[in-house]
Amino acid sequence: MDAQGSIRMARGFSLVVYGQNLNNEVFGFYQGSSQYMIQREYYQPTVAAGIRWSPVRER
Repeated sequence: MDAQGSIRMARGFSLVVYGQNLNNEVFGFYQGSSQYMIQREYYQPTVAAGIRWSPVRER
């Protein structure tokens, strides 16, 4: 499960927050059925936040 959100602030700035793999699920590919595993990858949950700026002409 992934989630992302942002809040627009003044002068073209936005506060951005996101999380990836929040439920700590294993990522994998199968050939036909789950007993024929092709690839399996393990990732930890990731959370990040930042500030984004977009040049905006304000009047």
